[in-house]
Amino acid sequence: MTLTGKLHGTNNFVMNTEETINTKYKNLAIRKANELLFRREDALRLIEDFKESGTIILGMNFWKREDNNIIESNSTDYSAINQGPKAHEKTIGAAKDLIKDSLPDNADYVSFV
Repeated sequence: MTLTGKLHGTNNFVMNTEETINTKYKNLAIRKANELLFRREDALRLIEDFKESGTIILGMNFWKREDNNIIESNSTDYSAINQGPKAHEKTIGAAKDLIKDSLPDNADYVSFV
């Protein structure tokens, strides 16, 4: 995962997003090309943590397992909604809606930007 953003908690304490994710979620993910790839269920839990911490999701990448390889199959970019006073709510809602039932294009994993 190549996140360089910050988590802004309700007490204005700022912590490094990548460090937080690595600490809490690295055992649930597969590392590929400096990204952490999550199964849908784990990604939904991570989105809930993003919601609680005020994190804005910039986008997501979707990955498929093909034979012995994991390849990126698709992505989504939230640049149209990731700024402004309601950016947090918009990106969290869009991410949850997109993967609530399944990952797009029959993907096996998702990573966050």
